Amino acid sequence: MSYQQLLTLWPGEELEKLPSSLTGQDATSLLACWSALWHPRLLQATGQLPKWRTTTTPASDADHAIVTIPVPSEPHVEVNWRAQAKQNGALILGARSARSDVVREALQHLDDDYAGWHDDIANDFLALGYCFLQVELLTQKLQYSSTLDRGYFQKQAVAAARAALAGEPSAAHDHLVHCFDALAQARDHYYPVETYVLDLMLVAPATLGAAFVDELNSDSPKSVLISARTVEQMSAEFPTALQALRESLDAGRTTLVGGEYEELPLPLCSLESILENCQHGLEIYQQLLGHRPVVFGRRHYGLTPVLPQILDKLGFTGALHATLDDGQFPQPDEAKFFWEGIDGSTIEAFGRVPIDASQSETFLYFADRLGDTMNLDHLATVCLAHWPGQAAIWCDDLRRIARYVPVLGKFVTIAEYLQETDYAAHGGRFEVDEYRPPYLRQSVTGHSTAPISQWVDRNRRAAERSAERMAQSLRKILKSDSGDVAIPPPLHEKPTNPERSDHGSNDGGTRSPFVSLCAALPRDTAHTSDGMFLWNPCSFSRRVCVETADKPAPAAQPPVYCTGGDAKRAQTIVDLPSVGFAWLPYGPHASGQPSRPLAEKNVLRNEYMEVVIDQQLGTLKALYDFEHRSNRLSQQLAYQAGPTGPVGSQPGTGRYSVMTADRVAVTCATAALGEITCEGRLVDPRGETNATYRQIYQLPRGSRVLSLDIEFDTVSPLGDEPWESYYAVQFAWAEEAALLYRDVAWSRKLTDAKRVETMSYIEIDAADGRTAILTGGLPFHQRTGPRHLDTLVIVQGETRRHFRLGIGVDLTHPLHDAIELVMPPVALPNTPGPPAPSANGWFFHADAKNVQLTSLQPILEHNDVCGFRARLLETEGRRGPCRLSFFREVGQAKKTNFLGDQIVDCEIDDGRVQLEMSAYEWAQVEAQWSV
Repeated sequence: MSYQQLLTLWPGEELEKLPSSLTGQDATSLLACWSALWHPRLLQATGQLPKWRTTTTPASDADHAIVTIPVPSEPHVEVNWRAQAKQNGALILGARSARSDVVREALQHLDDDYAGWHDDIANDFLALGYCFLQVELLTQKLQYSSTLDRGYFQKQAVAAARAALAGEPSAAHDHLVHCFDALAQARDHYYPVETYVLDLMLVAPATLGAAFVDELNSDSPKSVLISARTVEQMSAEFPTALQALRESLDAGRTTLVGGEYEELPLPLCSLESILENCQHGLEIYQQLLGHRPVVFGRRHYGLTPVLPQILDKLGFTGALHATLDDGQFPQPDEAKFFWEGIDGSTIEAFGRVPIDASQSETFLYFADRLGDTMNLDHLATVCLAHWPGQAAIWCDDLRRIARYVPVLGKFVTIAEYLQETDYAAHGGRFEVDEYRPPYLRQSVTGHSTAPISQWVDRNRRAAERSAERMAQSLRKILKSDSGDVAIPPPLHEKPTNPERSDHGSNDGGTRSPFVSLCAALPRDTAHTSDGMFLWNPCSFSRRVCVETADKPAPAAQPPVYCTGGDAKRAQTIVDLPSVGFAWLPYGPHASGQPSRPLAEKNVLRNEYMEVVIDQQLGTLKALYDFEHRSNRLSQQLAYQAGPTGPVGSQPGTGRYSVMTADRVAVTCATAALGEITCEGRLVDPRGETNATYRQIYQLPRGSRVLSLDIEFDTVSPLGDEPWESYYAVQFAWAEEAALLYRDVAWSRKLTDAKRVETMSYIEIDAADGRTAILTGGLPFHQRTGPRHLDTLVIVQGETRRHFRLGIGVDLTHPLHDAIELVMPPVALPNTPGPPAPSANGWFFHADAKNVQLTSLQPILEHNDVCGFRARLLETEGRRGPCRLSFFREVGQAKKTNFLGDQIVDCEIDDGRVQLEMSAYEWAQVEAQWSV
């Protein structure tokens, strides 16, 4: 049978009023029914272009027409119209999901036998139909009238179809070029500049199959988002895929997006962990592929404002400022922008969330997205993301269109887009509170047994690795020196950040880096007595309290600040230099030591604060300093079983449990340490017990930090919304106008967020002083009112029941005390000594206390240590000079990026490095010894 026209019944009243909620099968069917009619055999048979009619006004001239009815139109088509159309010779093709089904059925009803509908040239015609639709929708979106010469367009399309069916592919191609050119000219009438399409292929170990190889072998530019760990697995298990990726990279068809070995939770990682992960990843890329990513990107959430500085110093030229799972991050005003980090470093970035290329609705509403970016962005850009082989067929239509004329966007790689398009006109400096990780809720949803404690453990492991690497580096440096090593005595500076160590009796056999470091020190052979060796891996001096119950207390002379003890416990408080050590001989308590105990009844008191414990509740009732009369901070434990309600509601008003103490007792009252232990229950408003608890308050002499040791037992079940159902340590302060500061990877930043993710501390800056909550690695905190903060410790699934925090009063540098809480000094008992020429000394010193040493490594030359490489972080947003001193004189030094490339030479003054630090800068310095 011969047919005279091609029709699609469009849902809605008219084309520009396309329903905005079509998804899944509805979107697939609509695009399939329309574009299938553009098959060259159908165009040649009718000599006409396909047309659309709406279901509200169906065609009255459907005689001898091929009519497709998409799924969303089906319910609105009257039965009588369908019957009448069939009676008048129309072919009615019902709702289909696959375009190939619609094409096959339509061709079966033609008079001739045509089996080549799947030919490659035929797919170009189908892509032309999709392009025609999108240009019409885009014209309506931008509120313009179409300027397309439809007569000319139809003439060229039909001529192309006839040439294709006559076996003249070259002529068919030429006519199709004219068709696409006509559509491009119509679009250029209202948007005459280039538009871009970024094709982002996501790769995971489970997708390294034939589909991945097929995608790489296509000639369309694409960006492959892949971690180095997946590349490593590809090398071991899928060598064919590895070779295909390498060849595609060599040919320039593909660019790598990534940079990490594995996708770590960067907002809750230390800077050194982030850098180490990236450096290891870049080595793997280069080794296995011969290429490394220059555009940073990741699939899971991990954006943080500390990244631009790190990426810039690792040689990245761009970044993908978007991820593809939960979590919140700020949206820039432009698609392409300069992402500015907290230190002022910038890197060009793409700031739009990729859209799912596996969903048909993405392509049904492609013109809508393209119109939005044309209206809003300096560079109109759409980014598509998909797994290998899982992109919808409409994505292939876009690629085919771009090979003719990029009327709907030019396909480019992300690297090409960032490097070769116009200079980014806008910057993006976002506040840290605008980045909201989803990790807590994801952990609970994933049935983790450590949704909170995993971060505490991760933080402690990072601190332990840092201390061990510091000891290993110094051991190598000491070993390379010939003769006696002159270790400087302690610098004469006021001790800061006192803290008690709970690692007072480490087993030297399991602390080999520290034992080796201790053994490398020269010894005073005139004395052979044993003592305690204390090692401080931090780059600041500290006052620590060490338990020495099984040994006589070291003599009370410098660096010992004081000693104390009773029949069961003995303590020694010691001043340790930065990156230094102290060897303490054992001996009896010296006379003249402070004799007043630091604990009595329900009060702890030292030189800096007075702590009052409520005897009925076991709460921290009040914390006073000796300059102000008001209470600085109160604290309690609480069980929260329901929604937290709006900010401003008060704790203890029915939503929270209350503490009831069964026992409040002084458990240590010496001249060096005061300790009060509280045991009791958490009781809800109905009188039911939600948990039992034990909370130990500890206050050493000479310390500005009150230590909290908390343990829960027999806890009640919790709900599956972790931010609404939890056990928490609650804090309350007096001043509503107080400012809150948090650390972001050790950098101090102001925050006004309700939910705060921070690993080290939260500081309350009020008129009567600054009070710091040292989190001990607990990362999740929630403001429940203008003067209240909950630090979450147990949520659904959490198995840890023991936690440790601290409260600091007027700390000069709260980061130091926060670090000490997770990085106690190493104590090696029964160590022969003393070292020579001094029983205590330092290896490295930075005279700016806002500058923190994050890493120290030896530099080798012909297997000999010739200097050191140090990384230092400015933590408080204060630009200024910093002088670095080492136990050996430095002859020359330079500031480098993280690839070792020199940035600037550093001045040397009397063997010390003079360094200029910008606010929040993380600098790498390479220094060599003086000859």
